[in-house]
Amino acid sequence: MEFNLDFGTADLTPRRAEGPLLASVDGQAARLSAEEVVFHDPHTGENHVMTLDVLAAMDASRRFQPLQQHVATVVQRLPALAGKEHAVEKVFEFLRGRGLVVEAGQMLDQLQASTPESLDDPAGLVIRTCDRPAELARLAASLAELEKSTGRGLRYIVVDDSREAGTDNRVALKALTDLGLSVDHLDRTWRQRLADSLPEPALAREILGVNESQALTCGGAWNAALLITAGERFLMLDDDFVIDPRLPAGGGGQRLSVLEGSHVPMHFSGPNLDELAAALPVPEPGSEGAALDPLAEHLSVCGQPPAVLFGQEFGLEVSADTLRGATFSQVEGLLRGQSIKTTAAGAWGDWRMDTNLWFYLAPPAHTQGMRASEASYRALSHQPVMAHGYPHPQLTRMSNFTPLAFDNRELMPCTAATGRGEDFTFAAWLRYLYPGSLCLHFPTLLRHQRPAGGRESPIPETFVPWLSRFAGEYALSHIDQCSAETPEDRLATLVATLRDLAAASADRRQLLLGQFLAMIRSQIVEQAQTSLTSLSPAPEFWVRDAREWITENGRSLTQAGAPRLRDWPQDATADDCAEQLAAGLTRYADHLAHWPTLWHQCRGQRESLVGL
Repeated sequence: MEFNLDFGTADLTPRRAEGPLLASVDGQAARLSAEEVVFHDPHTGENHVMTLDVLAAMDASRRFQPLQQHVATVVQRLPALAGKEHAVEKVFEFLRGRGLVVEAGQMLDQLQASTPESLDDPAGLVIRTCDRPAELARLAASLAELEKSTGRGLRYIVVDDSREAGTDNRVALKALTDLGLSVDHLDRTWRQRLADSLPEPALAREILGVNESQALTCGGAWNAALLITAGERFLMLDDDFVIDPRLPAGGGGQRLSVLEGSHVPMHFSGPNLDELAAALPVPEPGSEGAALDPLAEHLSVCGQPPAVLFGQEFGLEVSADTLRGATFSQVEGLLRGQSIKTTAAGAWGDWRMDTNLWFYLAPPAHTQGMRASEASYRALSHQPVMAHGYPHPQLTRMSNFTPLAFDNRELMPCTAATGRGEDFTFAAWLRYLYPGSLCLHFPTLLRHQRPAGGRESPIPETFVPWLSRFAGEYALSHIDQCSAETPEDRLATLVATLRDLAAASADRRQLLLGQFLAMIRSQIVEQAQTSLTSLSPAPEFWVRDAREWITENGRSLTQAGAPRLRDWPQDATADDCAEQLAAGLTRYADHLAHWPTLWHQCRGQRESLVGL
């Protein structure tokens, strides 16, 4: 339907400041004349003719807010409309009638009738371990206690990346085997046999991380897990977790959050693990938001469309007011997304990242406990003890950490076999293959406990990302350029995109590396400065280290030097970096190109693969 709108001088009865939350839809506009445009609504396929002022009003009302707030924003942006607030309201009502301005509550009402999908039992729980029998034994004991209380009878698949001679992780699994549970221990020699049974064994060995020259092959074990479970859903934990659930302070409950924030909330309670445990509520069976089996809640939603979360079976709640400040596209993308491909849990205990830079990026409220005293701060800098997770169930477009549950019934991408950051790379490549896929983060926190011993404080240091981070970010930046529909075709496009950059000139590769480092470092410097300036008063020890860290990273933006990533030698020249980038991207492209062949060959073959 075509229509032409202009702001007049109609008089309407003033409305109260609060009311339904409204937002304009996204679309494309093309100019018709000096005063008019045609606006294409991709959701209905209709074209609408409107004035430039009306288009500006729609642009100013893209976030869900009450009508009166939208009116005030439009008048502020278009001073010529001062005194015509009632007329602006009338235009909004007209746009609402045409479906160009929508109400949050109506969007939510459309989701209530969804039916949950019938899902098969999972393939089991995959445990990644590497030369840490004590940690594996601790996790196994906690899982055995969970099995005793639930009788779930999960299958356990241990993908063992241990290299130390004489390490026998089978003994560490005794708590599970004593219960008569199915426990498969798959060591590196098994992964070699698996690779040798697949097409192009040499390439398969790289993907599975079993070449002798490869180091830090956490992603290789991840890829093995994806092949074993091809065609099924599964759970995955690392050996340094313990099933000892807690809830974030002030968190839990059934309220679903769909507004994605840039920071996952942190909670510090001194450097002592017991102090932190005492500060976090223990979920009790039958209490609101508690789960007797913290793994069951992940399996119940993994593979489901997000709309079913609001049905009686899942019971999560989302009110229109929780959408305040979100854009129409954010809400539509999250609530009408393709499916929940992964889930994730928070963690309490030891820090689960490889850098402490987040201390200075997080909002001051998140790090208040860390600034209680200089002694506490110094201790936490070397051995961070904290709770880290969302206070309520949270839908996001990507997992922020290693997922707990995976919907591997359809082709999932492999991840970077070597180095660190394989969780981000997997999440980015998964989003590329399934732009509408989602991750549901649960508020239940699992204990994360690393081996004893601190680490060198990284303060100050220049942040240097891994190649896997670059590959993930590069994929995300090209999602909109991919029009293919099937995951196989989209994966082929991603492969071509990585090969294209690998084949660029050395100067082009150096330029993009420099731009990437400048972008990521400028973002973290800005966040750190914003956090510091919003903290008043701030302890001197915190201000001193924060400023030193900001200065160190800010200096890297102006100093000339090779655009080095963390995988590469410290003395790498700019030409070396260009060569390393081409080689790394080519390796990723080779792995991704071969991956569908491996995944489809392994699909439905779990028993025979485990028995190799």
